[in-house]
Amino acid sequence: MMPRRILICTHTGDVHALAVQTALTGAGADVMNWNPCDFPAKQSISLEISQWNTRLAVKKPGLESLDEFDAIWLRRIDWIGLWPRHEPAQSALTRRHCTFFSDRIFDLFGQKALWVNRKDCAARSEFKPKQLEMASRAGLGIPETLISNDPEKVLEFAEKKSWKVVAKPLLGEFLTEADGSFRALHAERFEPTIPGIEGAISQIPYIYQEYIRAVSEIRVTIIGSSVFAARIDLAEGDAVDAHRRGVRSITKFALPNSIHAACSQLMKSLGLIFGCIDFLLTDDEQMIFLEINQAGQFLWLERHIPEHAYLGTFCALLLGLERPPNIHLEDVLDSSEFCETLGDAHPYADHLP
Repeated sequence: MMPRRILICTHTGDVHALAVQTALTGAGADVMNWNPCDFPAKQSISLEISQWNTRLAVKKPGLESLDEFDAIWLRRIDWIGLWPRHEPAQSALTRRHCTFFSDRIFDLFGQKALWVNRKDCAARSEFKPKQLEMASRAGLGIPETLISNDPEKVLEFAEKKSWKVVAKPLLGEFLTEADGSFRALHAERFEPTIPGIEGAISQIPYIYQEYIRAVSEIRVTIIGSSVFAARIDLAEGDAVDAHRRGVRSITKFALPNSIHAACSQLMKSLGLIFGCIDFLLTDDEQMIFLEINQAGQFLWLERHIPEHAYLGTFCALLLGLERPPNIHLEDVLDSSEFCETLGDAHPYADHLP
């Protein structure tokens, strides 16, 4: 019997994906790793179309064809790696043409493969307004939300909420600081007294939500038909982002049946078979939907709740198995195979908190 062929699409140095790749290889799968953002600078893509056949080829070491895979994991897709020598005008031209071509490639291969997740469903689910709409329809509680670049509407919304408002970007973005370092844009308290705030509001549509004081966050991870819930108890403080507020403990959480059913309905409506759903848990045990990440990380949770077996369950999904294989995260991370696959990346502890 031929080994199951699995393609992982992600960027170089994605330790989360490398751990899954190591586990899959150990389970006997034929795994290939493709970094789409190497195109066009470090790889070429050729599409051959004849009367009865279409063939997509990628010219890079270890990967010559994208035709026959049993499962495809779209972990992270970050088009495009441009040549630094390009002038700005040429770079813009290159980006438009390469993006137009590359964004549609996924419709031309892997017709018989299991996709985690399908490209069109993944792209649609990344739009946070769509997430909120579908979560509400599924019966999940959501924060009252305004998405706007209208200063008058934003300030009116903030005043209505007694200025207790959270502002967050539509997209995950990084800002380049004066010293050349990068800073990620996170959710933060809206500060209406900042000089020039109206001009800043008008420049870009942003998400504004009522501030909800939470004692914990709930992370629901859905892998095929398996549903895992973890309670993340937060440290004291007013920060709206758990990364900055701090975490006291991470434990298993008994998900109410109604929330379980609503999460399943949300996944179905978005066309996803894998996703990480974040909730706020209030003092009175109400669960408020925040967002769903169709490419979320889950191995960091297994380090706190090993009995959940996230890694084995995810590998079972890609391998087409009904039961998780005997895979343990710490064994994978401590293996020589993982260290070799890791190469020049930083130690895994920096990436799997």
